[in-house]
Amino acid sequence: MNTMPVALHSLLETSQIRRFPSGQILFFEGDSTREIYIIKSGIVKIYDIDSRGSEKILHLLQAPSVAPFTFFNSQERPIEWFYAALTDCEVYVVSALLLQHAMYADSSLAFCLMREFSKNTQELMLRLSSLGKSKAFDKVVYTLQFLTFHFGRSQRDNWCEIPFSVNQQFISDMAGVTRESVTTAFKDLVAQKAIKQSGQSLLIHKTKLHMLYRQAGVKE
Repeated sequence: MNTMPVALHSLLETSQIRRFPSGQILFFEGDSTREIYIIKSGIVKIYDIDSRGSEKILHLLQAPSVAPFTFFNSQERPIEWFYAALTDCEVYVVSALLLQHAMYADSSLAFCLMREFSKNTQELMLRLSSLGKSKAFDKVVYTLQFLTFHFGRSQRDNWCEIPFSVNQQFISDMAGVTRESVTTAFKDLVAQKAIKQSGQSLLIHKTKLHMLYRQAGVKE
């Protein structure tokens, strides 16, 4: 967190650190809380559950995002959506009221946190835009591009690795398409040498995937 304002450094130095193993829920939909979390490490997923009981992944958060998003709206409103640890996570636990007062007192802190929130909102809007695509293949390509850009770790020969488990059900939950559609899309992407499996890891060829992404016509 070297890029963070001094006020946030000071606040976090005295904050409790809470650890969540992969799969554990941080916040339930409908909860109310006077504590907020600032992600220190790991990835937190925001998701909803539809009427059929299926999980729909809305967004992924990483450091130094603030959760839940309702902090930036109204602390009186119940939490919208579920927040869960996609990977093992560490978070700073901060009083919502204390952080609010700190933001009032330090404009650089307020700007930093609001900029991070704005970035997450923009990414979420772009993902929602991609869900309007008629072709399931294009939706899968956009989802993979999102994962590559935000989480990919560079490997040799322009390949990158997604550093957490990405199976076809995960992509289905993120892209809003059926598991069968993801299976078909993955077969096409493997044939075009845009993706490949390496053990439990998904490898993505950045150039080839980006070409498909541009062909899909999704706004960047």
